[in-house]
Amino acid sequence: MRARITILSLLLLALGVLRGLDAAEPKTLLCSKAASDGDFVTLPVEIGDERFVFVVDTGCVTSLFDKSLEAKLTVHDEAILPKEVLPGRFSVQFRPPAMNVLGTEEGSLPFPAESSLVRCIDLSDVSEACDQPIAGILGMDFLSRYVLQLNLSEGEIRLLENVSFTGVEHDAVVDLVMYTRRPFAVVWAGDIPFPALVDTGAIGATLYLTPKHYEYLRERERLLLLPLKHLVDGETQIHGEEPALIPVFQLGPFKHYGVQANGDDDLALLGLPYFLRYKATFDFSGRRLYLQKSPHFEMVDESFHSGIYLRVEEAVERRAFVEVICSGTYADKNGVQIGDRLLSINDVSIAKMSQCHITRRLSQRRFGDCRLELERDGEKFVVTLPKVGDQTPPKMEEEGEEETPADGQ
Repeated sequence: MRARITILSLLLLALGVLRGLDAAEPKTLLCSKAASDGDFVTLPVEIGDERFVFVVDTGCVTSLFDKSLEAKLTVHDEAILPKEVLPGRFSVQFRPPAMNVLGTEEGSLPFPAESSLVRCIDLSDVSEACDQPIAGILGMDFLSRYVLQLNLSEGEIRLLENVSFTGVEHDAVVDLVMYTRRPFAVVWAGDIPFPALVDTGAIGATLYLTPKHYEYLRERERLLLLPLKHLVDGETQIHGEEPALIPVFQLGPFKHYGVQANGDDDLALLGLPYFLRYKATFDFSGRRLYLQKSPHFEMVDESFHSGIYLRVEEAVERRAFVEVICSGTYADKNGVQIGDRLLSINDVSIAKMSQCHITRRLSQRRFGDCRLELERDGEKFVVTLPKVGDQTPPKMEEEGEEETPADGQ
């Protein structure tokens, strides 16, 4: 009897150890602060004794370097960059220098220079969008070696060890398909499924569609065009144009309402703004995406939109004028008119802001009200766009109950 009890105890102990291993926290190799407003996710990179900023981009197969760093690279050959990586662009292949990817909080990881070939292109448009010099992009040749965890509501990015990774705390798991070494997931617009590249380098909208996707969804009323006010021959006219909203959008078991979509890309992309709603953990080797709801789970894309589109002029100083207004938004309801000149945002003059900087400031309303100082016919006035949390999401009804697809299948 005693022997049986001892054997049973050992079995229970072994089971407990195995369960403990399964529930063990994955090892963090690198931790860094990240923007919590849907801006680019970046990591510092050290080359020699110099530090640079690189964008984290799951939509890029090969890591890229800005042309300003070309002198630090070694030419490998003159193969043309495949069109599926960066449509319309090409460059020489390079061997990267010895370099380390750093965490602002903890950790440092070597870039696999000995086994990687990188490209060198002009990243000035990315630098302008970031309002800081961007020296490169960390693509899937680096990221796929780890488990990537984005917790944008907490402003944090982690790279976890993937050797013994068994999962993290989550509310749902979505299957990933690795195609051309990049992660794709099945998303739903109402009852219509289609694959989308999960792209952390896409920040302008939650969802990007190909023209064919866009027209297909519009014709079947799964996509709504927003009414925009334009000035035509001196008169204000309303047209339905981009951006558009998908009334009911779904990834895995989760539905979201009023998701913004643009329709001018070569691939359907699920962009970084979507992941403001979650703590997202990308297990590339296991082909799984773990989603845990964040405080912004109920976020509605339209509520982040200022409702105005600007025409920026370069003169002695930068000037911005309202060119288009989205009908029914807070800007429209509070009297903003086409032709109004924007002077400042939250008491900061726009005179030295880039257009990307102005657009981003107009969208950052989760932290508080957005106070716009405008001028019309020589008179100045103020319009306040309320904090996102103080707004009411648009009411959009579904056409009957839909069957919820399991884990994006």
